[in-house]
Amino acid sequence: MDSCPTADRLDLRRSEPTVAGVIDVVQSLQSKWESKRSSGRISEAKSLFHKFCETLHSHSLLIKLLPSGNEYVSIFTGSLNAIIQASVNHEKVAEGLSEALCASLPSVFNTELDKIKDVAQKVRYLGMKKSSAEIRSARLTAENTSRDVRVGLEGSRRHQANMEAFAEQILKEKSQFSAMWSAEKQQQLAQLVVKLLKEEAMQFFEHQRELPRNSQHDMTGIMTLSASAIRQVKEKTSEQVSLISAHLEDFFDRERVRVPDDSIRPIMADPELYQHIVSWAKASPPNILWFEGSPLDARNFENPLTMTAATIIELAAKIGAPTISYFCELPRRSELRKGNDITEAQAMLSLAYALARQLIELLPPIIETTVDLSQGRFESLDGTIGTWELLLQVLSDLIKMLPGPIFCIIDGLHWLDDRATNGNLISTTSGTIIGHLASNDSAVIEYLGIPYAKPPVGSLRFAPPERFSSNGSLEASSFGFDCPLSPSRRVDYPGMTRQAQQIIGYFASAASTPQSEDCLTLNIWAKPEKCSKTAKKPVIVFFYGGRFAIGNTNSPFYSGKYFAKAQDVVVVTVNYRVNIFGFPGAPDEPQNLGLRDQRAAVEWVRDNIAGFGGDPAKITIAGQSSGGVSVDYWAYAYAEDPIVNGLIAPSGNAFSFPVNSPEVPERNWNTIVTAVNCSISEDVMECMRAVSWQDIKTAAAAVRPTSSSSVLRSIPPFYPGVDNETVFADYVSLTEAGKFAKLPVLMGNDDNEDGYYRIPAYGNGVVPTAEQVTSFLLESFTCPNYYQANARLERGVSAWVYRYFGDWDNTRLFPTSGAYHGVDLHMIFGASEDVSGIALSEAQANTTRLMQKAWAAFAGDPEKGLSEEVGWPKFEPGEKTLVLLAQDNDPEPRFVEPEVYASACSTVTMGALATLTP
Repeated sequence: MDSCPTADRLDLRRSEPTVAGVIDVVQSLQSKWESKRSSGRISEAKSLFHKFCETLHSHSLLIKLLPSGNEYVSIFTGSLNAIIQASVNHEKVAEGLSEALCASLPSVFNTELDKIKDVAQKVRYLGMKKSSAEIRSARLTAENTSRDVRVGLEGSRRHQANMEAFAEQILKEKSQFSAMWSAEKQQQLAQLVVKLLKEEAMQFFEHQRELPRNSQHDMTGIMTLSASAIRQVKEKTSEQVSLISAHLEDFFDRERVRVPDDSIRPIMADPELYQHIVSWAKASPPNILWFEGSPLDARNFENPLTMTAATIIELAAKIGAPTISYFCELPRRSELRKGNDITEAQAMLSLAYALARQLIELLPPIIETTVDLSQGRFESLDGTIGTWELLLQVLSDLIKMLPGPIFCIIDGLHWLDDRATNGNLISTTSGTIIGHLASNDSAVIEYLGIPYAKPPVGSLRFAPPERFSSNGSLEASSFGFDCPLSPSRRVDYPGMTRQAQQIIGYFASAASTPQSEDCLTLNIWAKPEKCSKTAKKPVIVFFYGGRFAIGNTNSPFYSGKYFAKAQDVVVVTVNYRVNIFGFPGAPDEPQNLGLRDQRAAVEWVRDNIAGFGGDPAKITIAGQSSGGVSVDYWAYAYAEDPIVNGLIAPSGNAFSFPVNSPEVPERNWNTIVTAVNCSISEDVMECMRAVSWQDIKTAAAAVRPTSSSSVLRSIPPFYPGVDNETVFADYVSLTEAGKFAKLPVLMGNDDNEDGYYRIPAYGNGVVPTAEQVTSFLLESFTCPNYYQANARLERGVSAWVYRYFGDWDNTRLFPTSGAYHGVDLHMIFGASEDVSGIALSEAQANTTRLMQKAWAAFAGDPEKGLSEEVGWPKFEPGEKTLVLLAQDNDPEPRFVEPEVYASACSTVTMGALATLTP
């Protein structure tokens, strides 16, 4: 390619707005980019994309001279648009781009810059009398400059006869030759363009005095201007107005503006709509056409109304009408500008700003008007709802200065009053909660990061939760912060599967999700009312596990979207304080703050869940491991006022795990007080509340756990302690006396719980013996479930117990991990593919459906649901009432006597009752 310049230089300032200049930029930029990138100078490579703004601006002047509708212009403008996109995203310039440009003859346009500017100005004058305009501008902000670079395609305004003749000649050329656009035809086409431009320039001098200086046409009369205001006539250029209003682009998404050369083509519009469009175009003013259909959340090519809007844009292009457009959206995840209370208001503002900016682009080159087009007036438009009236006034003024009628196409107006998503706006004590479609399916709405208590910061650190209330609105589109925690260190266990570390990371809060003390939030997943079988659905509130030391809801492990889709239930997950922030052990202060957080969350659910389609009379709390312990603690702490009507506690209850002796919590608290230099303070608590939470977390991570009766499990230094409010000293006596809430309970455990616990033990240099493993499983899981199920039975309370065996490819941690601790949650939440990256087998999918159905049936009717809907028998010793799930990976449940696994329990000391090692 001899026409391509050498690629060892990059002189952007001297680049000319010619094809050769474009080639120069592309080739040089690509070479420099790859050179710097390969040598590791990434920041320098990125900066290259910000240094040629002036070059693109110069080349844009050339583009404005070219008529639309020919292939050469498409290649040229498409190339520049690709360069712009590359510069914005810091991506590599495609090799094919430079090759395509080099294939073009570099000598097509040799016009010097000054001549191009002169001709461009003259053509704009002609356009004031008889022509149409198409303007497309894109915005590129450079790191070292703040000015805008507008690059796009503007069809020159010229006599209709010349345009028709030109179009006919192009069509003739295209019909005579093959689809391959040769260099020869490019040359011929370019000559025609240059010839036409020269002819137009000559005609400019002939008609200059005939052109009207200001053509004002009131298109729609959005607002009536005050006739009493007498202003001096001032002259401005459209470029001046464009420059002083450039900041308006900050308040809308330029990608939502559509023009005929966009990728969206009308491929699905209803044929009957075409006739309406044609009739509308021929009608007398006011020409307003309104199409309405059922709100549809779909991609552009799947939305018939969007295709209709694209059809009208195409029609406008064919008849040569200037066009402005906006395809509305309701960006739920975007941040609201200060002063804009709701997303709908900001979306409406975006529409208005988009129309105003496009109208400015259609203004005549020279404007003589009494209208205030000052910089100060435009700077007053700050994107907030407070400037709405001024914005409407500006729109009205701009419309009156247009040289003729325009097409204005607006798609998606239903988003602006949120008629498509009004069901996602829920009024709660925490304000108006705005949900959004979950990523898996439009049948589920998710509401993430809802505060249920005041942020436990300042004076509320190490204090019980306080009720939160608000009259504002919340875009519930992202999870709240994790409560401060210190994840366990990574352990590389022998034979680990490729997905093991990812599973552990999501399960054990080691996925580096953001943390903050402001973490008391909950998340809700529910089907909208139109997709539900019942008006008020049962509610499952889930507490994560993690030894009360770790745990978070911002994990695919606990995403409720699949569960809520599969079953007609509302799923709630709760963030509660853990570690020293949830269980500080401070003397003479309220204890077990994390457990109190759980109560506050359930109270919030009771008071607000009806708005989400849930039944406040059908709340079931569930938790796994220490979350299951929380559920069982609940039954004793709130025996007289449980709020809920069902309990689900797999792999943990009040008897499962050892607790610290009474002196340990205070001793560990004092260790932290000393570590953060608060021991010498007159008010220790005031000092502890002033220290950064990061420093406290770091100090807490250095405190060693307490050894327990099992080598597979130690006791975290900050753990629930006896306060005789939320946690009690003697659960055996309370149980025998029946001092617990008489609520149906579903319990369970995994057949090989040690498959998880072996990994951290290995990290500590411990490899348990078979006898140690057997004791651990009995004292922590099998026997506590057996004991509690019997205790419920003796008090006439219904109980069900299952044992899970599934060992699937996408949940396995190492070859013999089996049904390890927590693996059954993959079935409940149905997110094993999201967690592991490996698809489910058919048998696993069937098991998932069964377990989800079981939990949902229990939540719907804790007394009869499992028996009547799923066919599981209530627990009873000596009878085949223990439910075996996924044994041999068979999704069909089996039933055996509980004593098959619990026969040794009479000789076992349960974990919470075991003697502690000093």
